[in-house]
Amino acid sequence: MYADGICVRHFFGEVGMRIAVGSTSRHKKVAVQKACSMMGWNSVEIIQYEAESAISRQPVELNWIMAGARNRALLTSEAVPDTPCVGIENGIMRSWNVHLDVAVIVVVMPNGEWHFGSSPGIQIPEHVVKKAQERGFDTTTMGDILAEQKSCDPADPHLTLTGGLLSRSDLLAQGIYAVFTQINW
Repeated sequence: MYADGICVRHFFGEVGMRIAVGSTSRHKKVAVQKACSMMGWNSVEIIQYEAESAISRQPVELNWIMAGARNRALLTSEAVPDTPCVGIENGIMRSWNVHLDVAVIVVVMPNGEWHFGSSPGIQIPEHVVKKAQERGFDTTTMGDILAEQKSCDPADPHLTLTGGLLSRSDLLAQGIYAVFTQINW
């Protein structure tokens, strides 16, 4: 069976499906696994590829967050051809003196289609963002600041910000799932 010139059996063969994620982060890998499970895909090989975002360590504003996710997806698609590739980038969006941590998800399909979405946002205390900004977003994230203040995982401050109810991988999985549902697999 073919869809848009791609053999669907390639993605859903006897050995299961392959998806590449442009990161070596365990949180991102677990998020892709959770999203696959939400889709009902039980046998998925997740390939991790170390793809740089080529932006600051703590991106601020949607255009930079999207650029980081796009760069990760594009680099991964070049390194792992013929495989759906996921790029994920978290960053801070600001409006009305409110700061939200949001991830942008970009999926590049082997046929060249691009699909975009985002995770739910989590509010970040203003003093945390200010301290990270004072130190410089090129070297410091809001997760670094929260880890100092609350002894949490700097790569998963979401768990602390939600009182232990939602991890970073939970939030990312929701966004990835939303993107996956838009793709004609």
